[in-house]
Amino acid sequence: MQKIAIIGAGSVSFSRKLVNDLLFFDAFKDAEIRLMDIDEERLEFARNTMAVVNEKRNAGATFVATTDRRQALDGADFVIIMLQVGGDAATQVDFDICRRHGLKLVIGDSMGVPGISRALRTAPVLLDIARDMEELCPNAPMLNYTNPMGMVMAAVLRGSAIKGVGLCHGVFGTARRLAGYIDAPFDRVTYLCAGINHLAFFLKYEVDGEDAYPRIREAFDTTHRDQERVRQEMFRRLGYFMTESSFHLSEYLPYFIKSDKLIEEYDIAVDEYLLRSAENVEIYEKVREAFRVGKNLLAEGGEITFTPKSRMRRGHAETGEEGQAFQIPDRSSGEYASEICNAMVTGQPFVFNGNLLNEGLITNLPTDTCVEVPCLTDHNGVQPTHIGELPPQCAAVIQTNLNVQELTTRAILDQNRDHVYHAALVSPLASAVLSTKSICALVDDLFQAHREQMPVWCL
Repeated sequence: MQKIAIIGAGSVSFSRKLVNDLLFFDAFKDAEIRLMDIDEERLEFARNTMAVVNEKRNAGATFVATTDRRQALDGADFVIIMLQVGGDAATQVDFDICRRHGLKLVIGDSMGVPGISRALRTAPVLLDIARDMEELCPNAPMLNYTNPMGMVMAAVLRGSAIKGVGLCHGVFGTARRLAGYIDAPFDRVTYLCAGINHLAFFLKYEVDGEDAYPRIREAFDTTHRDQERVRQEMFRRLGYFMTESSFHLSEYLPYFIKSDKLIEEYDIAVDEYLLRSAENVEIYEKVREAFRVGKNLLAEGGEITFTPKSRMRRGHAETGEEGQAFQIPDRSSGEYASEICNAMVTGQPFVFNGNLLNEGLITNLPTDTCVEVPCLTDHNGVQPTHIGELPPQCAAVIQTNLNVQELTTRAILDQNRDHVYHAALVSPLASAVLSTKSICALVDDLFQAHREQMPVWCL
C-alpha cells in the first residue's frame, strides 16, 4: 500500500483534481492518502471532497486528515506540496502595496518583487518540510506545485538532502494550445521545451515530424492575430514561442506594464489574480454549503455552478456564463504528479517537464539555479534531459529573471537581508517602472506588512 502525503490539502479544487488523477491508477486504488493542512475547516472540506472522489472512482483508498505535518510525513512514499503561506490574503497585501508604489500586477506569484515576497514567506516553510522528510521519509520525493517555483525549489534542493522536482502544467497546456491554433491533432505533436518555470521556450514544435512554426506564424497573422498579444510579440522578436500566458508573461519582462497605454494595447488583465481569488472563495463557500446540507454531488442534478470572474476563464468575454464549481472528471486532468508516482511505482515510463537544479543541463545558464527541462521518470526516479545551449537571445531573457531568483535564493539560504533589496533592484518590471529609492521603500513596506510570516532575519 502506497502512502502519499499531501501538504496544503485544503485547496478549493486542486487537491480534488490530483486525488482523482491518482485513483485512475491501480497502484493507488488502496493507497493511504494523508491530507495535511493548518486550517481545520479546510481540512474537513478536503476530507469530505475526497470521500466523494473515492466513491466516484470506485476505489478503496484510505484518507487520513491531520494538522500534524510530521504525522502526515512519517513513512510517506511520496510528498506532494501545494501550500500557500498566508493564503489569498497575503497575496492581496502584495498587490495593494505594489500598487501603492506604482507597480501594477497580474498574478504576482512567481518572479519580480511579489515573487520575492512570496519566496521569503514560503521557502523557509518548504525547507522545514524538507528537514522533516530527511528524518521521517528520506527516500520520498518532494513533488512541489507551490510558487514561486524557481526560488523555492532552488532553496530546497540546495539547502537539504531530499530528492525533489517542481511541477507546473504550463508547458503541457501551452503545447495543447498551440495545437489548437493550427487545428492539429495533439497526438501527432512532438515538441522540445526548456528554460525556467514560466519562462521556457519551445525549441522545437512539430506535427507529424515537420516543423509547425510556419503554420503557427500564419495563424497569428490571420485567424488568431488578436490573441496572446504579449506572447506573439515575443515570438516575433525572439523566434521561439514561450510557455507562460500573455497575462502572466507580461510581469516578467520590462516592456508591457509600464503605462496604461501599453496595458490596453497588449490586452493585459491587471489584477487578474484577485478575480481568481474571488472566484475561488465563491466556489469554496458553495461546495462547503452543499456538504453542510448533505447534497449528493454525484447524483443527477447535483451540480453546483459559479459565476466566472477570471478573464482567462471567461475567454476575455463578459458572457455571464456559469461554470461548474464541483466536477470529478471521467479522465485524468493531465497534471504530472499522479503520472510521476505511477511511473516510479510501476516502472511505466512517463515524460514531463520538471523543475530542478541545472547542474549542466542548460550550459549557458548558471549551475545550481533551477531550470525546467524534459524529464523521464520510471523505477529509477526522475532523470532530466541534457539540453546544451539555449538560443542566446532566449538565455539572455531568462538570465534577467534568474538574477532575481538567484539573489533571493542566496538571501534565504544565507539569511542575508541585503540580498532581498539587491534582488528587487534587478527585477525587470520594477526597474522599468520605479526608481531605486522607490523599490527599496516597497521592499521595506512588504517586510512590515508580512511581519508574522517573514523570517526573523528580514525584520
